[in-house]
Amino acid sequence: MAFLQAARDALETGMSPQHLAERVFDAIRKEQLYILTHPEFIPVVQQRSESILEQRNPVSPETIVSRLLATTPEGRRAKGVSPETTSGQSSELAPVTND
Repeated sequence: MAFLQAARDALETGMSPQHLAERVFDAIRKEQLYILTHPEFIPVVQQRSESILEQRNPVSPETIVSRLLATTPEGRRAKGVSPETTSGQSSELAPVTND
């Protein structure tokens, strides 16, 4: 259920259609195939790609999203943790395993 709530929250607070269109047209001008609208998801994409190449079974999207949210100021605020108190922590996504 946390995954569904995170998806709903993302839809409610997502970027404007105009901003997205600007990013798309910029990518077209640069002949860039992939458009990552939210760079904070790069570790998730990288981890997923590595899992596929290493033939590991997938991890639930809920697990990935909860770990990702724990690395962002917004996610820490949602959990009631002050982003200022964790400013020295790494923003890198911790590896997700199938434990």
